[in-house]
Amino acid sequence: MRKKNDIYEIVVICDRMGVVEEITFPVDDVSAYFGVGLSFSYHVHPDSFSKALSFMLELSSHKIASNHEINFMIDGKVKTLFLSGFAKDDQFTIITTLRKDDLTSLNEDLMKINNEQINNFRSMLGETIRGQAKQQAIEFSHYDEISKLNNELVNSQRELAKKNQQLNNLNEELERLATRDPLTGLFNRRLMFEKFEEEKRRARRLGYLVSMVVIDINHFKKVNDQLGHSEGDKLLRRFAEIAMGMTRQSLDHVFRIGGDEFLMLLADCDAKAAGEIVNRIDAEFCKYTDIASLAYGVIGIDVDSSGDIDSCIMKADDLMFEHKKDSR
Repeated sequence: MRKKNDIYEIVVICDRMGVVEEITFPVDDVSAYFGVGLSFSYHVHPDSFSKALSFMLELSSHKIASNHEINFMIDGKVKTLFLSGFAKDDQFTIITTLRKDDLTSLNEDLMKINNEQINNFRSMLGETIRGQAKQQAIEFSHYDEISKLNNELVNSQRELAKKNQQLNNLNEELERLATRDPLTGLFNRRLMFEKFEEEKRRARRLGYLVSMVVIDINHFKKVNDQLGHSEGDKLLRRFAEIAMGMTRQSLDHVFRIGGDEFLMLLADCDAKAAGEIVNRIDAEFCKYTDIASLAYGVIGIDVDSSGDIDSCIMKADDLMFEHKKDSR
């Protein structure tokens, strides 16, 4: 409560729903206008309900409101109050002024809240807004830093994925170089031992036959001597293309085991069928040369025995040399 030159300020404290919690006023007549426990709009004239609601919304949104003209219904008469106020924490402080000689009538000459009080409200609101802005600036700064770190992490993950892919490609290339003959692209001798044991295990498990074919190119030295080593290399590559084209890529294996020596492992294939396959390879191969031909030996592998690959190669070699003598 504040008195100055017979002008009194009514100060009403209410919660954010508008229910009056405390009233400061020098006389008892104020109970006709505001009551503790009642909504501050309890005596508001019906035509001013929307104005009273706008006043409360402005307090909630902007933390301060001033000079809202609202009609009250007192003793059957319409009385006008000019309300101002500010919001702090969970309370609204509502203030209006009146003259001493008008305490019983509260006529339409109610004084507006003084500038000093308004300035105090604005100062308090400004400090609150500045404090909120400072806090938001700090939060935005933290957000930017976190966003920056997240972007750096994503970029690092992408770079790592790229490096891993390059490493996988390099490992695949090293594996290819370690297991493939560079001239023909066929499997090399190093991988032959591994595939032999692997094929025997698979054949025992699935119950099928495996055949081995040892191949040597007749008169290959003559090709090199008469046509040159580049033509000899072309002939080796041609043989590899024919052999790969006439065998099953997912089941059969073709190896280069020496200069002009080759070996094939044919899965789910007996010796007779293997012989027919290599005969077709020989016929196709001879279309590309008038000098060379193929000598070969074919055997069926006993997948249940403990015999190693060397003993199988020796048997197939013997048959290949017999075939070489006959072909010559």
